[in-house]
Amino acid sequence: MAGKRWTQKWHQDQITSFKAQRTAYEIYALLLNKVLEKVCHRHTQYGRAEARAKSVTSFAEKAIRKFDKYDDPIHMFTDLCGGRTVTFTQTEADRVCTFVRANFIVDEDNSEDVRKRLKPDQFGYRAIHYIVQMPWMAMTGRPPLADELARIGQDENIRDSAALGKALNVIGDGLSDILIGQAVKETFKDIKELQAELVKEADGRRAVMTPEGATMLCTAMEEVARELPDGLARKWKIESPIDVARIIANRKAEIQVHTALQNAWSAIGHDRLYKNDYRVPPALTRQMHRVAALLEEGDEELARAIAQFDEFALDYGAYMARSDRHREFLKWRSVLRRQVDTPAEQSALALKAAGFAVSNEDWDGAIDVLQLMKDKSSAALRELGRAKLRKGDLSGLEDLTTAADGTNGDCFAHCHLGEFHCARACGKGIPPNPGGDSDCSKAVSHFAEAFKTAPEDPTVLRLYLECGICMNGQAKALPLLRPALEAATRKSRQRADIRLHMPRALYDIGEFCLLLDQPYESLDAYTRAVFLSESLSPIEEALASLARIQRGISPSASPLNEHLGWVRKFLLLAKLAKSQQLATQAPLEHSRRLEILQDAMAYEQVREKELDERKAEREGMERQTSPRTVEQKRLRLQELKEARRAEQDALDLLNEARQDTREAQELADKAKAEITRSGEKADEALKAFRALSLASRWQGKPDPLRGRKVVIVVGTTDPRFEQQMKAYKSLITEAFDGFCGTITSAGTTSGVGSIVGDVQAKLGSDVQSVCYLPGTTPDELPGGAVLDTRYTHPVFTGGKRFSPLEPLQYWIDIVAAGVRPEDVKVLGIDGGRIAACEYHFALALGACVAVLEKGGREAARLLPDEDWGMAERLLVLPREAAMIHEYLWSADQPCPAAIEPKLEDLARKIHDAYCQEQLDKIRQRTGSYVLWDDLRQVFKDSNLAQARHYFETLRCGNLQVREVQGRSVMLPDWALTDEELKREGRTVSAEQREINRRLLDTMARAEHARFVVERYLAGWKWGEEKDEKAKTNPTLISWRDLSESVRELDRTAVRNIPKFLRELNLEVVPEGDGKS
Repeated sequence: MAGKRWTQKWHQDQITSFKAQRTAYEIYALLLNKVLEKVCHRHTQYGRAEARAKSVTSFAEKAIRKFDKYDDPIHMFTDLCGGRTVTFTQTEADRVCTFVRANFIVDEDNSEDVRKRLKPDQFGYRAIHYIVQMPWMAMTGRPPLADELARIGQDENIRDSAALGKALNVIGDGLSDILIGQAVKETFKDIKELQAELVKEADGRRAVMTPEGATMLCTAMEEVARELPDGLARKWKIESPIDVARIIANRKAEIQVHTALQNAWSAIGHDRLYKNDYRVPPALTRQMHRVAALLEEGDEELARAIAQFDEFALDYGAYMARSDRHREFLKWRSVLRRQVDTPAEQSALALKAAGFAVSNEDWDGAIDVLQLMKDKSSAALRELGRAKLRKGDLSGLEDLTTAADGTNGDCFAHCHLGEFHCARACGKGIPPNPGGDSDCSKAVSHFAEAFKTAPEDPTVLRLYLECGICMNGQAKALPLLRPALEAATRKSRQRADIRLHMPRALYDIGEFCLLLDQPYESLDAYTRAVFLSESLSPIEEALASLARIQRGISPSASPLNEHLGWVRKFLLLAKLAKSQQLATQAPLEHSRRLEILQDAMAYEQVREKELDERKAEREGMERQTSPRTVEQKRLRLQELKEARRAEQDALDLLNEARQDTREAQELADKAKAEITRSGEKADEALKAFRALSLASRWQGKPDPLRGRKVVIVVGTTDPRFEQQMKAYKSLITEAFDGFCGTITSAGTTSGVGSIVGDVQAKLGSDVQSVCYLPGTTPDELPGGAVLDTRYTHPVFTGGKRFSPLEPLQYWIDIVAAGVRPEDVKVLGIDGGRIAACEYHFALALGACVAVLEKGGREAARLLPDEDWGMAERLLVLPREAAMIHEYLWSADQPCPAAIEPKLEDLARKIHDAYCQEQLDKIRQRTGSYVLWDDLRQVFKDSNLAQARHYFETLRCGNLQVREVQGRSVMLPDWALTDEELKREGRTVSAEQREINRRLLDTMARAEHARFVVERYLAGWKWGEEKDEKAKTNPTLISWRDLSESVRELDRTAVRNIPKFLRELNLEVVPEGDGKS
């Protein structure tokens, strides 16, 4: 049209034509807006939609501006009706795009993904524009609509029926909007017929719309027909929803899909740059494109953050305790069974409930809720198949296969299938494959498909790599895979940083670091993973992964073999420790389940009684004489109806109560069976574990570990830190005063090894000292290290250098000797990377670890660490001998046999004194301010521990207890305050007062140490304020740092000892003064 100019007449004709059709476009916009709103509601979280018909002014301006390209804009413009969706993220925008392509007729020639026209070094407008027609246009070439069009075309003498679908053909378009509309009206008598035809597959052709899209469109058409003003409906003869299709016919519309930031750019920058009549200066253009670049980056970061947040929200184990997850499962299962509005809602609720069940490894619960779904998505089939296989039901293979072979190919379904075939190939208790391809080949195939679908997922890469190494011995290719392994490690660390997919992300990091020849980083990740594991399953899966790698590497790969051996030994230790913990917890869980069952049975009885009452009320009404008047009869019928409804409601509640009782009984039975199963697993693990022990090397000496109290002392042996370690020598030797048991430590003549040697020399035969060293003889110690010959039991591991093998071996021997990790205490002073392994091993296995405050290096890093810092069995002790001594002796305090029967009476008196003290301070009752018989067991245990400790406190003052008969008990002077001394008429010299004060402070220091250690072991930490919920207390510090007022509280507790003992006819006297 070069050289051709528009005229006033042409312009007026175009405007007149548009005015005549604009109402049709307004109806089109109303329908489009309703459909897009439903799409946003279904496929986005907070997306919004809008649609409008182009204004007459805008049409008139654009007709002139675009005249060179469009000389008949009324038929050539494709945006006379426009819709827009705005989503938060590109992921949501992509879901909207998928819907548009599946449910509208898209004019590909005129649609545009603006992102594709930007060069790699360009930034700007990035929205997607679709030019669409309504979906019934796809039916113009198939019956019955095609037949009706042919008939109408013949009647109207139109032989070129192809012209009916060409929007840019002026003749065809001028007629087709009328003819197609008439054909639609004649073909479909009501909206249901149209909806059925839209989803119908015929003659080998796919359906025009998805069922979801057809439902949205037809519902929107009904709403438009219902909401149109009467005058407009009469003018356009809209009597039914089908008339909306008749009006819109083949008209086109534009749908723009934006993210929120793209929309901001469109509104602010794009129009200013391109929709104007002036040339924008280069500096302003550059400034606007810089903004576009920032918005594009913001879009991607926002999408990434939201995706991680949504993923985290579904990872219930990341932020919810096991018991809370079970309660949530019960709640959502109840909702699912009783109140679900739509299939989509049922699907969402079933997956939510199954997610809680799976996170607790409650496979029966997961199967229960997922089988309630009528139409199962690939995610539901995946979880159902996984749960079935975990229960030994091989029909889960069919569910997983269906999920894996779906439209999008669920990569994690492939992973579960691959793991199943891998386990069957290894003979892991699964019936062998009856024929066909080998299980190894199938496993590789599934892992390859998963990797093809999600190559960036660390878990998928790990499984694919393990299988390749196991089957093909691809360990030699590990150097070539280093970039991929490093990228997967970074991705897993990002997950771990936000507590996502824990502890799986840590197990992945451990394996990747192992393959990257980073053994210490690998052990760090594995120990954290075990620490966070709630069950045996992830530990067993990690061991299976190592076994696959082990099968594929050659013995010549010595570093990898050695490091893999470290990890394997640790995981075997962890498996045994976890199985023992679960065996201990099983009876407690059974007791809890029995209590729940009793409550359910009691509730069922209440409901039975209520049903009997409602039934009696209804039967009583029915036996009453018939009323005489019509009004009385109406009232009687109403009352009887309400009584029957109340009886039915009571029956429904009773049935629900019976269901709850049955479920409680099932859970109690499972808990009972778990007692036996967990005990058997623990015994089996222990038997298999003893083969790893080096206890045979005691060289004829008695086993120093079996049946003894075990303490591990950890610290540095590096000569560079020898001067700092000497500062701990007197502190540690004093703290071990009177200790009887076994000490394990470094065993060399430097650092912490020498300090434990001094303890051995001081305590003699009361102590057995064990050390684990590399090599096979003392002469083979690396790095110039020298064996401290004062140790009673040196053990040589055969290693070539000091490494994690030594602490792993002493843990193996400790556990093989029948000592549970939770009964072992670790005392940490300092240390480097091997000491870090020792701390991490101990915490992961459930041992108690105490590090001294202001300690150096690895010991100082534990408390600030995000994982280890939350360990309840990690203590930071003040550098005080009394505090350390109390830690070593806690839960092992000696108590005179004659006094043991009176211990509860003594504890009761301690509690009564506390209550009396509180009466003077507060009036509100707290959890511990109740009568003894009503006191919670945790507080009773605390008072009993304090009573038992009385005798250790007195021992610190060289005092003892003796029984008194035939006379009153005499209280010592130090047990009385100045006022009490004066009241009793006692005179005490200044010198004796000073002696009493020092004696009292010595025992008060021991009492404070008892309190601090007890609180620490109960999970408390130091905090600026006392907070019962957060378990913080400002007095958990050393005696020297206490205020005088708090010290006086400890002194009062010590003064009370002789007073409480007096009521039991027991008297405190100096040691050696008569029979104790």
